[in-house]
Amino acid sequence: MDFNFHKSGLLEFVCHTHDIWGGDDLDTFWAKKDDRLFAEMFSKVDGISKQDLIS
Repeated sequence: MDFNFHKSGLLEFVCHTHDIWGGDDLDTFWAKKDDRLFAEMFSKVDGISKQDLIS
């Protein structure tokens, strides 16, 4: 996962997965196989202070 924090306050994440999020497999379509990526992303956001977002 790549993460960029922009001065505008935008948080940009690029998730590198093994499967495209789409198709007929509902676990892949809804990215259920990538729960670890989402947990890592939310953890990163939780670690950013609100002051960092507004300054």
